[in-house]
Amino acid sequence: LRARVLAVLRRQFAAANAAGREADAEVERLAAELANLETKAAVGMRDSLQRSLRTAELRAAEIGGQLRELSGINLAALALANQRAVGRVVAFHGSKQAEGSGFAITASGYFVTSRGVVQPDRAVADSLIVTTAGERMRAVVIAVASPDSADLALLRLRDYRGAHIEDIDWSGSGAVQGEAVALIGFTAAGASSADAVFADTSLVVGTFTVTSEAIHFDGFGIAGSRGSPIFNAAGEVVAVKGESFRGAGGPGSAVRMKELIPLMPAEVKSELGIN
Repeated sequence: LRARVLAVLRRQFAAANAAGREADAEVERLAAELANLETKAAVGMRDSLQRSLRTAELRAAEIGGQLRELSGINLAALALANQRAVGRVVAFHGSKQAEGSGFAITASGYFVTSRGVVQPDRAVADSLIVTTAGERMRAVVIAVASPDSADLALLRLRDYRGAHIEDIDWSGSGAVQGEAVALIGFTAAGASSADAVFADTSLVVGTFTVTSEAIHFDGFGIAGSRGSPIFNAAGEVVAVKGESFRGAGGPGSAVRMKELIPLMPAEVKSELGIN
């Protein structure tokens, strides 16, 4: 298992390094073009190239910083410690089905995922199947955030005896601009059949972009599934992966874990020790 995790990480670091080399090459290309503009007639073009060069330099510096951040996290240990609490979610809507990821937050089987997984067409799923490492079970919907609020849903797994994630940032302060983060979830490319009894997780490394209103996750090399937990460098779950901006892949939105608190019944808050 550790060898598989390390192999995935090597591929993603290779993708990140390739992105860094491309960014550096773009800086060199633009700098060379700018140096060749010697006539006054080229003033407008020079200004445009200078702006493009500055953007390319910032991007190269950003990727370099991300790689330095990632090198300081024991990502293999993070994956091994938490992946058994993560499950693949299949929501059935008549003859249709939607898929995503989620994760258990209590020993009693309360389970977090994305609203878009259980309500892709704003209608609650007819049935839900969650598959973790070696266990396949039914789930019921406890609460779903309204469409104009956080992209979150809370489920309950029936007769759950599996692992749960204990280190969670309920304060909302754990998502930091530019910080290296890791996502554990299920990608479309790695999805098993809906009736499989074993779900094979993927680890996706990336960084956060944080604004006053939202946070975004940008992963290297592979896209993480909606509903997946996102961990910070301290090993805390700080957010849930939301909808991707470019279909199934690429950067996507993320929702801070504190946004889940209003959806929790009193018994869940009590089990978690949240007032």
